[in-house]
Amino acid sequence: MSVIEFLQSAFGEGLYPFFLGVTHLGDGPLYIFLLSFYFWFVDSQQGRQLGLILTLSILSNFLLKGMFALPRPYVINPDVATVEAVATAGNFSFPSGHAQGVMTVWGRSPTSSKNGGSGGWLEF
Repeated sequence: MSVIEFLQSAFGEGLYPFFLGVTHLGDGPLYIFLLSFYFWFVDSQQGRQLGLILTLSILSNFLLKGMFALPRPYVINPDVATVEAVATAGNFSFPSGHAQGVMTVWGRSPTSSKNGGSGGWLEF
């Protein structure tokens, strides 16, 4: 909570667009587009594997949220609430579905090379 309060007091609303942009990297429509593009134009087998991994990640996130049942920060302290947070948030706060999804999809992307890379899904 103190990190959120510090960032809001230090930067005000100036960082909202940045953090909203980072948040949207974990949105479902972007995943659907990227997985479809990758499946159809790059590598269908790896596209299926990434889709399966993302699906398992989403399911595990739902289960873990139910187990931990931690409220969102603005529920604990209404002073840190933003219109965007209240409008877009769903259930519990931990673990973060956006952070988990971003790491599932994007965390592997820069690790590949066609010539001996480690198998990441974005080929250079």
